[in-house]
Amino acid sequence: MPRVLELQQKAGYESFWAAIRALKVFTRQDLLCELGKEFGDNVNADTVKSYLQRLRRGGFIELSGYVKTPRCTRLRQYTLINDIGVSAPRLRADGSASKNGAVHEVLWRSMKVLGNFEVRELQIAATTEFTAPSADETRDYCNHLCRAGYLKRNDGRFQFIRSRYTGPRPPVITRVATVYDANLRKLMHVNPLEVEV
Repeated sequence: MPRVLELQQKAGYESFWAAIRALKVFTRQDLLCELGKEFGDNVNADTVKSYLQRLRRGGFIELSGYVKTPRCTRLRQYTLINDIGVSAPRLRADGSASKNGAVHEVLWRSMKVLGNFEVRELQIAATTEFTAPSADETRDYCNHLCRAGYLKRNDGRFQFIRSRYTGPRPPVITRVATVYDANLRKLMHVNPLEVEV
């Protein structure tokens, strides 16, 4: 008999960044403890370490000293030096800016401004010198947001539901076609997954 799998929320870059902004001066252990308050064991320490390295290389945090532990070891202490706001920096391994997620950010922002639009109108509004969403990418994002309740479809047009605007971070479409709202930190639409056991 098929069983529906439950998806657990894991801490991601947006959560890491929010915790860093709250702490301002911290060790990696401090950050893991802060994240553990909300996500429990669903925090990957290696992913946190990697993101801190990217932030340091990108000039967002700096090594500001060391903290001694009761076991006489030293932990690196970091200080936030470049707070760019609520959206987490998306960075490559070398600290340079990554364009992943930028398309959804500009689509989300454009939806709010337009209010009522066709796919082509949204695509044109979201095209900048840094982002150029394709028609398929734009349509796919709109369809996912319809299923999650952010948009309504009517005669080939989409209507942005203003009461569903949760903040500046765009809803994220995951690899398993779920919609995650980073502003609310919760899954808004989940495609059921069935597996035989």
